[in-house]
Amino acid sequence: MSRGGFTETAAGEFLPGLHALRGLAALWILLFHLVFLLPLEDEDGPLLHLLRRGPLGVDLFFVMSGYIIARRYAGAQGWSFPRYRQFLLSRLARIYPLHLLLLFCTLGFIALLQSRGAAPPELLALNPPGEVLRHLLLIQSWGRFGHTLNVPAWSISVEWLLYLLVPLLGLPFRRGGRALALLCLLLLCLARLRWGTDYDPLGRTVPEDWMPLIHGGSGFGCGLAIERLLRDVAPGWVVLLGWAAGLALPVLLLLSASDWPVFLLFLPMTAAASLRPLPGCPERLARWAGELSYPLYMVHGLAVLALGGVLLHEVPALGSGFPLVALAVGLGLVSLLLAWRVHLRIERPARRWLLRRLDRAPAGA
Repeated sequence: MSRGGFTETAAGEFLPGLHALRGLAALWILLFHLVFLLPLEDEDGPLLHLLRRGPLGVDLFFVMSGYIIARRYAGAQGWSFPRYRQFLLSRLARIYPLHLLLLFCTLGFIALLQSRGAAPPELLALNPPGEVLRHLLLIQSWGRFGHTLNVPAWSISVEWLLYLLVPLLGLPFRRGGRALALLCLLLLCLARLRWGTDYDPLGRTVPEDWMPLIHGGSGFGCGLAIERLLRDVAPGWVVLLGWAAGLALPVLLLLSASDWPVFLLFLPMTAAASLRPLPGCPERLARWAGELSYPLYMVHGLAVLALGGVLLHEVPALGSGFPLVALAVGLGLVSLLLAWRVHLRIERPARRWLLRRLDRAPAGA
């Protein structure tokens, strides 16, 4: 089918560098939550410091997502209503089955805890009246922060809003040249500095509820701009710059307490990964890393934060020393195993089934 059709979206374009980078971002977020589970507030060290910056992996996801969406759908081609409809339905087929599965698993988990009288108040506070409907509509993080039943799903809600706005967001990059794309990239980076970081040069603060949209919009927009800059020409120095940024990333994470400089490194890293495989990463490993990145990101919240929290509450002996470390390792392995099984048994079959039905649906249906 065409570049924006369902069949190609189902298979996806295999970009080994980006696939591997997506897997690393998901693993970084998983390790952050495992460290978060451990009582290590008074501990320090280079490795712990790197893992504690794991939430930045979500920013990297947004940048890569913007680039991939622009490459597949929002490049030089214009938008018509049938094409826009196909785009949204194909993206729903990609993100919604797993979101729905984890939403109902989380609700079942909360109901089980309530029946035993063991549900923590902070968990129940995440489920006020109307919250399930917001999650079903994927609007739970639109101007709201911290209201998400399955913790990682906040970014999926933001991503859905960005999909809805893709024709508008991509307009400067479709009609403008590289100079306009470079200007947009600069403005988005400045916006990220001004409103989306812990450092505000003007000394003002932004309401926390807007942070998900600011982080998602700035990262996604930067990804759109990168695709436009690389669309007609991809000079070799871009790859060198990206690998240099990747090597500098751990050093900057250790030296800088601010997120903004780290976010800047994600831009050349994404550009380089879109052009070349990651050095030393076999193609098969890169493919699996990319395919498991989304299920790992989605399932680890329930496995690590919910199940881990309950186990620590029910079995106090797990709360320190070697048992706690073993619990963290076990939860990490369970997350990886669940991601693999969910991908093979639920996510991929559900996506293919939906895409086949969408392929057969009349354009005006």
